[in-house]
Amino acid sequence: MNTTDSINIAQLPSGGRNITLGPDLFIVSDNINNNHDPDITNQFLRKTDAGQKNEPFRVEFTTFLLCVSGHHKMRINLVDYEFSANTLLIAPEGSIGERSGLDVDSGLLIIAFSKKMNPIDSPLVTYAEMLDSLFDVRCLSLQPAETEAICNIYNILRLRLEDPAFPSKIEMAKTAIMMIVNFISHYLVPANTIPAVKLSGSETFIRFLQLLDRHCTERRDIEFYASELSMSPRALSRKILMTSGRSVKTWITDRIILEAKVLLNQNKLTVLQISEQLGFPNQSFFGTFFRRATGLSPLAYRRKSAPP
Repeated sequence: MNTTDSINIAQLPSGGRNITLGPDLFIVSDNINNNHDPDITNQFLRKTDAGQKNEPFRVEFTTFLLCVSGHHKMRINLVDYEFSANTLLIAPEGSIGERSGLDVDSGLLIIAFSKKMNPIDSPLVTYAEMLDSLFDVRCLSLQPAETEAICNIYNILRLRLEDPAFPSKIEMAKTAIMMIVNFISHYLVPANTIPAVKLSGSETFIRFLQLLDRHCTERRDIEFYASELSMSPRALSRKILMTSGRSVKTWITDRIILEAKVLLNQNKLTVLQISEQLGFPNQSFFGTFFRRATGLSPLAYRRKSAPP
């Protein structure tokens, strides 16, 4: 994995505020001390100018994105998130992002790490069970004191990472991750610990999206998701439609199409390989499914989305 490409995929700001560990381990970045320079903050935008198509992209790191000031928008796995000061967005590695937008006065800091940096093997970990929650998209509204604490952790981490004589940078990075998890652990109760019979409409929707993120390439039947939520297909369909305004079938279809678009844009696999990876019985079935949803065949979409 190329570090620069990964930074671009994660939509981190470019410039001197990026610090990386290894080519694919850990990145910290911010625009807090750049007077919110537009040349820095605009790097968060996936622009739609000529030659810069607005296509979905794979997030290469589990990412903590803390908004200190201003307003930010992000779409991850088909869900739109809007957040301002004292909000922490957790985007898990492997999720799919789309164009974001922010005010030029937005102040953000980012800590992003790959699974190779998972601190679960650290003797300092006391919240290991909470790490499972980091693999679901979360948008957390923090208390100002919690935001300040995370900023302090971030500043200490940067200080150590910038010190060429400091010998234990990876251990420091793992410790910082776990300190942040410590401060936000009360928000990270794993969803599967909540009895399904007590779920409200919004909680059902969140659980459904989490299941969809994990199983969309394996299961496309409503019955599977309803069973996982201890509901009838009809009850699940009704709750999702009332909560989101979209049917379960539409969510499932759109999520699979999103995965397909990312794989087609990456141009690493053949259409046949993509159809197999997404669990279709054959390439023809995949092509029909994709064309029905997008109006284009997979190959036509790949050609249309290719850079000039």
